[in-house]
Amino acid sequence: MTKDLQNASFTTDFVELRGLFGPPPVLSSEDLKAYDAMLARILKSLKPSDFIEQMLGKDLTDATWEMKRYSRHKALVIERQYREQQELEEAEEAEETAEQVEESAAVAQSEQVEDVKSAGAPTTQFDRMLELAAVVDSVIPDCDEIILGPVDELKYAAALENSVNYYERLDRLHNVAMARRDDVLRQLDFYRQGLGRHLRQVTNDIIEGEFLETKEDAPSIAGPSDGGQ
Repeated sequence: MTKDLQNASFTTDFVELRGLFGPPPVLSSEDLKAYDAMLARILKSLKPSDFIEQMLGKDLTDATWEMKRYSRHKALVIERQYREQQELEEAEEAEETAEQVEESAAVAQSEQVEDVKSAGAPTTQFDRMLELAAVVDSVIPDCDEIILGPVDELKYAAALENSVNYYERLDRLHNVAMARRDDVLRQLDFYRQGLGRHLRQVTNDIIEGEFLETKEDAPSIAGPSDGGQ
């Protein structure tokens, strides 16, 4: 069989297999093309010789896909907890900064009123706005340092600590999917060494028997002997 015929046969089997088993276990947030690529590569690696091995290849793909999902979510749960902590800290910092700005503006306004009283000159609204803007500008570097500063590994450790229960549940689900994958591999190996090999041997014996039977010479038919005349 040429390579083109082999590829065409594989594509046909792949499409039929997807049609038989229905939609794959892929979430809307996951990549369907990545699942199809994984299934195709696993089937090419296994080179299934019958439908039973194709089913086991599909089960192997599903278990591997779930392992990939749980591994990804184990990282996401820590990242999500870390971002929630960061948002909470930034909100608290913003609130404190706003309070400081209001206090500084009140102090500046009070000082300006005292200066006006002592100098006898009126204070305009524009002067108060300039003073308030100067106070806001003075706290911008501190805010940038908080937001743009280096990531603290201790904060990630705290995020893991706060989400460790969910992390452990994901880890158990990952181990269950891994055990299911290993079980599929054992079933595949058992089938190929046991029942699958036996069925193929029976099929081969039947084919060889039919071939040998057609190769046997037809029995000769003896004619009447001369002595009987």
